[in-house]
Amino acid sequence: MFLDVYWGLEDRKNIPQLVAKVDPGNIASAKIVERIGGRKGEVLKEEYKRKVDEGKRDLVCWYFDRPGTSSKDGEKEVDVRETSGW
Repeated sequence: MFLDVYWGLEDRKNIPQLVAKVDPGNIASAKIVERIGGRKGEVLKEEYKRKVDEGKRDLVCWYFDRPGTSSKDGEKEVDVRETSGW
């Protein structure tokens, strides 16, 4: 699995958690991140703009903690607005 390989990389040892940001309408992606162990987090309101309809869309954050560590319920380890990709 990708996450097992990722966590094992030497240059990724300092990363405590990964964040997947999924459009709430993308049911297939939400099912995948849940199935592989993602922990559902907060919803970022009107976070990105879609070219298709020029509207702003929400994103749901899903967290993947490094094996052997865990976040306290309701406490996030990273500022999800500062993560790359969106």
